[in-house]
Amino acid sequence: MKKSKYFRFTLVGEGSYIQPLDDLMTALDGELDHIKAGYVGDKVTIELEVIEMTDEEYSALPEFQGW
Repeated sequence: MKKSKYFRFTLVGEGSYIQPLDDLMTALDGELDHIKAGYVGDKVTIELEVIEMTDEEYSALPEFQGW
């Protein structure tokens, strides 16, 4: 089976979600809105991991429910 590249976006202490690698900039832009709403002194630690999986594996993932 053909594998495609995805990324796992992890907000340390909160959880993670997986998206197609082509959607990385859109995801970062969306998360930036949450960071802008934060308070002075808030710390946000983000991890990005490039992974491979089949489209079928990606489709079988549970829907992201938010932080």
